[in-house]
Amino acid sequence: MEFIYNPQEFHWSLPGCSAYKEIPLSKFDKIIIEKWNEAMQKGYFKYELNLKTKILPGKRGYVAQLNPLRFIERRKPQHIQSVNQEFDPNSFNFNKIHEKEVLLLPVGLHWMNHDPHNKLKNKIIINVSPLEFGHCLIIPEINKCLPQAVTSFGLQLAVEFLLLSKHLGLCVGFNSLCALASVNHLHFHSYYLDELLPIKKCKVQHLTKNLYEILDWPASGFIFQLEENALVTFIENVVKVTQYFQKEEIAHNIMISRGTIYSQHHMENDNAINLFLWPRIKYEGAKNSDCFNIALAELAGQLPIKDLKSFEEITEELVDQTINEAGQINPVSHS
Repeated sequence: MEFIYNPQEFHWSLPGCSAYKEIPLSKFDKIIIEKWNEAMQKGYFKYELNLKTKILPGKRGYVAQLNPLRFIERRKPQHIQSVNQEFDPNSFNFNKIHEKEVLLLPVGLHWMNHDPHNKLKNKIIINVSPLEFGHCLIIPEINKCLPQAVTSFGLQLAVEFLLLSKHLGLCVGFNSLCALASVNHLHFHSYYLDELLPIKKCKVQHLTKNLYEILDWPASGFIFQLEENALVTFIENVVKVTQYFQKEEIAHNIMISRGTIYSQHHMENDNAINLFLWPRIKYEGAKNSDCFNIALAELAGQLPIKDLKSFEEITEELVDQTINEAGQINPVSHS
């Protein structure tokens, strides 16, 4: 199914709401959720999503979610040795998925006018091993067989996914190679989170223009804030940094969400689009987790936990330590 849209449908600001669950959904949200629920009912996922969620005591408000089946049932991650590893057509990639996993074919009229041959080359598919409700994968220019590295158009498509939504808890993110990306084929994650994403409460320091430094958080990073109708400049600035990371073999994770307009100091305001970017330890090999992995969700304070014992015993101190270790840039961790 094509989903045709234009920039006039973007929701740059949203009315305040006392709870995420009370937010009226956009047309885009309704279609995604309806099709995602339908896929779940038809058994297209590897397991039914039945999360047990709790907020950890402490100042950060980490969101811990017991999700053992994701660790058991998910596809075996690929063996990654370089942030710049080339696409391998013989390995699993998203051209090999079943058609039933495809939810939508997004078609932006504004970019179709510049590239009429791009139609139907972008897909939104289910993540068959979901970590949250509505967990999808955004696959830009799928037929180009691009490796897992941020591109300008890919980031544009990911941000537009968020702009089409009216749900304050929608999260869109990216794991680079050696930052726990499971598949070396360009993709972004998206899902709906009803709890407050803890990174939204972090303190910041203004660096320049719409760039901020993350403060008082166990992993150092940056925040790029999107101004209304300034998407092109925003993407250019982010891609300059991610391309530098690629060149220097620096692994990195991205989380994009609605949040604070930092220049206005309204810490409860959800009318900004913020992109959090973390350089982090380069992890070579396949994933091998004890309690939880450190990828885009965990760096933002959302923690899928693999077993009940770990879920019951996890503390803010342990999470701080684990995130801090992953946020070190120089060491290399091997599986």
